[in-house]
Formats: sequence, structure tokens, C-alpha cells
Amino acid sequence: MRRDPLQWETAGRSGRGRVRLLAERIAADPAPWSSIAELADCVALSARSFSRLFAAVTGMSPARFLERSRVALACALLEERCWLASAVARRAGFRNEERMRRAFHRVLGVSPRAYVNAAAARSAGTAWGPSILAASACALPRPTPTPR
Repeated sequence: MRRDPLQWETAGRSGRGRVRLLAERIAADPAPWSSIAELADCVALSARSFSRLFAAVTGMSPARFLERSRVALACALLEERCWLASAVARRAGFRNEERMRRAFHRVLGVSPRAYVNAAAARSAGTAWGPSILAASACALPRPTPTPR
């Protein structure tokens, strides 16, 4: 079992504190994370305990949080308009463009191409661009604060 640097940073923290720190890491760079078991291992919890605690801290399942984080990163990269869709998919942690397209439809209700077109329309000031972008979930998901 490899010891992740996150485990050293979270030593002595409560389960909620460890999960909150991991959620911040995922939101900042979702690409390297691949499984719930790997995430649970990083905070020294079983997969089941991790999933329950993660949902309590962030308000969503680890899988949904990871997907939304990946879509948010892909949105930011697509808005730069200097990346190929295949490169964006890999950088955001999707296995391929098709998985990214499906995630966009689940999270935003539009394809990556429609998102790029809406972003271009917004920057050009046309009417339909902002409605898609305003309704999108492309803001990085942040853990919800929990009362102490």
C-alpha cells in the first residue's frame, strides 16, 4: 500500500477534515483520481465509510463530485479555445472524448461543442450564450461548510 502525501497532511485531523481537504484537492485537479477505493485509501477510511462521510461533507457522492470537477476543468480548458477536445478530455481525467461528452450532457445538458459555442457567443455578446453558461454547473464544486 503506497502512502499518499495527503495522508501525512491529514494526520491528526478528524474524518470530516480529511474528507474536506481531499475534496479541495479533487476540485483543484480531478484528473489523477480514478476510484472510490483510491480516494478512501487517501483518507484512511473504508470505501463505504468514505462515501457516507463524503456525501455528508460535500452534499453529493464522491463519483458525482469527481464528475462535476472534471466537467468544470474541461469547461475552463474549452473556454481557452487552444486545446483539442481529445487533449481536454485527457487533461480533465476522462478516458476519452465520448466519456467527456456524456458527462457534459449529464451535468450541463449540452455537448462540449455547444458549450464552446455558447462561450463564444457570450464573449461576442449574443443573446443565447449567457443562458447556457449561467445555467451550467461549470463553477468548480466546493465542499459545503458543515456546522461544528
